[in-house]
Amino acid sequence: MIKVKVEEQDYEKVLKECWENDEKLLKKWHISSGKGLDEVLKNTMETLTEDTDKTTFNFYKIKDGNNIIGFFGHEIYMKEPFLTTFGVKPEFRSDDIKDKFFKVITNTIGNDFATFLYSKNTPAIHWLIKKGAVLKESLVVEGEEVVRLTFKN
Repeated sequence: MIKVKVEEQDYEKVLKECWENDEKLLKKWHISSGKGLDEVLKNTMETLTEDTDKTTFNFYKIKDGNNIIGFFGHEIYMKEPFLTTFGVKPEFRSDDIKDKFFKVITNTIGNDFATFLYSKNTPAIHWLIKKGAVLKESLVVEGEEVVRLTFKN
């Protein structure tokens, strides 16, 4: 499994490939769920292009051979490493592949970082807690409940 840096003009292409067949994400887990792929992509692209720290944000696709397994993005937020976004394509969500995917993330940003997830994305929250995350707080952002998870190893 390798990571490949993605330039901003290609973020949407990677996201679309990872999400176009992800019915659960599109219908339940994403903040724009129920509104279709185009709206999910639009919402995420706005976050990645308008709300990230341009000086520290990096976005990667994760590949295994010719297959894109997923993606992640990270930045420095509030003076600490921050996992901004991540996703694994549905057909690659076995425990073994997710473990390798997480290892690529920690090899890139270290073992001490934070992330925010919308509370409705329970599979991702449970997975990160299983990987060692601690639930630090729950808050409301723009009318949606968000949880902050931290890793301190």
